[in-house]
Amino acid sequence: GEPALRLLHSALSKTRLDQVAAVQVNEHGTIYLASDGMRHLLGYPGAVQLEGSPTSELILDPAVISGIDSKLSSDVDVQGLRTELRHFNGRGVPVILDVARHLGEDGHWVLVATDDTERRRLEAQLIASEEHHRFLTSATPVGLIEADFTPIALWFERLRAADVSSFADHADDHPAFVRAALRLVEVRSANPAAARLLGDEGFELVD
Repeated sequence: GEPALRLLHSALSKTRLDQVAAVQVNEHGTIYLASDGMRHLLGYPGAVQLEGSPTSELILDPAVISGIDSKLSSDVDVQGLRTELRHFNGRGVPVILDVARHLGEDGHWVLVATDDTERRRLEAQLIASEEHHRFLTSATPVGLIEADFTPIALWFERLRAADVSSFADHADDHPAFVRAALRLVEVRSANPAAARLLGDEGFELVD
């Protein structure tokens, strides 16, 4: 919003930005002020190499530039845009962009980038881990079932609150206790081997 933009504009104008990666862009799409944070993020020896460059050399995806221009021309700020900026050596740097109109300068805008490299790396690791797990569980001949026993644990807590001290004695006194408990188990997933073993109705665990 405007208060945040005022703070950002003040910071760009008056302080050294070692942490914030930001640039100011004029109405022609040319960068005229770059922070130390942006220079560090993109590996530039100095801010002067960035200043005077068109945003088309900074933002790798032309569609992103068009989208930013379209939104800003409609007085709509851009928040949380995932894209890539061009590093000094030419590679792409994953970032999350926030872009807003410059206060007091018609047609000018401020672009702030947050490094998204670590989050994307962790996301890729998670996807790879999930795919590996999915492959192992689908390929193994052993039947595997993922089940949630939380409802049973809650039921046991209620029994304890009702002064049931021995579940074994309670089961002897109430023959349907075990079957009722099993019906509380929630089956979340199963691999193909388990499906072949139990059949379509087997996942109810009790018939």
